[in-house]
Amino acid sequence: MPYRRGRTSHYQLMSDFPLMHGRTPHRLEVFKMGRCKNLPDGTESWVDEESRRRYEAMSEMIAPSDIDVKSQTPEDAFISVMGKDRPGRVRCAGSGETLRTWYGSTSTGPSAYSEREKQMQEQLKVQEDKLKAQADKMNEMKQQISQLQSVASKVDEMSVLLSQI
Repeated sequence: MPYRRGRTSHYQLMSDFPLMHGRTPHRLEVFKMGRCKNLPDGTESWVDEESRRRYEAMSEMIAPSDIDVKSQTPEDAFISVMGKDRPGRVRCAGSGETLRTWYGSTSTGPSAYSEREKQMQEQLKVQEDKLKAQADKMNEMKQQISQLQSVASKVDEMSVLLSQI
C-alpha cells in the first residue's frame, strides 16, 4: 500500500499527535496519518481507494452500534482488517518500528489483550448470572410441579371417596 508521508517522517507524525490531541495515537489513527491528507477545504485525500476502504471498515468495527454486538478496540479492529503483525515487523508503522519498540518488551500489545480479557470476563459474569437466574427459575418450577402433583393426588383421593358414597 502506498504512503502519503512525503518529507514528514512517521516519527514526526507520531510525536506531533500528542501535542495536538493530548494522547498517543492508536494504530487506526497512525494508519490514517500515513495514508490520508486533510485538505484545506475540509475534505480528505487518500493515497488509494483500498486504504480508504480499509480505514472505513476499521472505523465501523470500533463505532458503537445499536445492535447487541459490542464494538471492538481500535487494536482489534486493525488486526482483523490488516492481519496480525509478523515477527520483527509492525504493520503500517514504518520501516523502523519493531514489535519491541512499538509494544515495549512484550511481543503483543498488552493493553489490547488486557482489554479483551476484561471484556471476556465481563461476558462470562453476565452468562453466569443468566445461568444462575435460569437455575433459580427451574427450581421454582420444580416446586410448583410438586405442589400440583400433591393437589392432583388429593383430588384423586377425594374422587375415590366421593365415588364410594
